[in-house]
Amino acid sequence: MFFDTPAKGVVDVAVTLAAAYLFDAYFAQTMFGVIVVVLGSANGLFGLGSAVLVVAVVVSSEMQ
Repeated sequence: MFFDTPAKGVVDVAVTLAAAYLFDAYFAQTMFGVIVVVLGSANGLFGLGSAVLVVAVVVSSEMQ
């Protein structure tokens, strides 16, 4: 990654990615699935880390 995140942040990202993947796979037949992945955190805004990257992916069932 290009972000200077602590080890706990990396583990949190891995768990979040796994949960998002399972969520998307389980609800693949719904109209849409939104995956929000947070890498790191916003310094000052959340007070937990140095950077934040939010990726929202909308996957429609028609595309699958």
